[in-house]
Amino acid sequence: MDAFRTIMRGWVGKTLLAIIILPFAVVGIEGVFRGVGHNKPALKINDHEISKAELDQAIENRRQQFLERLGQGVDPSMVTAEMVRPATEKGLIQRQLLIDAAKDQGLAVPQENVKSYIRSLPQFHDEKGAFSQEKLQRFLSQSGM
Repeated sequence: MDAFRTIMRGWVGKTLLAIIILPFAVVGIEGVFRGVGHNKPALKINDHEISKAELDQAIENRRQQFLERLGQGVDPSMVTAEMVRPATEKGLIQRQLLIDAAKDQGLAVPQENVKSYIRSLPQFHDEKGAFSQEKLQRFLSQSGM
């Protein structure tokens, strides 16, 4: 073991270390350069940017909704992300334009009203009829939110 340590401390060890580290450094640097353009928004509506991750999540949500409407006998591979992409993008754009128009007009719903509305929805109530935060969290999780 001492002989191995001695070799590793010499020029042979440093050369082996360089041979091992060099590929990791090159791959790591390549990843940094590839990641530079990764933060570009997929859509830009007025001042609002929608990231690629948000767009992909919206596309997958719409795809799942479409499959649910078709029923259980449908092969999921028949409905691709590319099939629902145009409608999803259009929907996201329209939604953001409506939000911007509402803000411009000064329209807003107080957060307390939104909370009370959500608490009144029966799908978020437990067996006793009380609001269940767990059911709300499960719904949001399944919806990708």
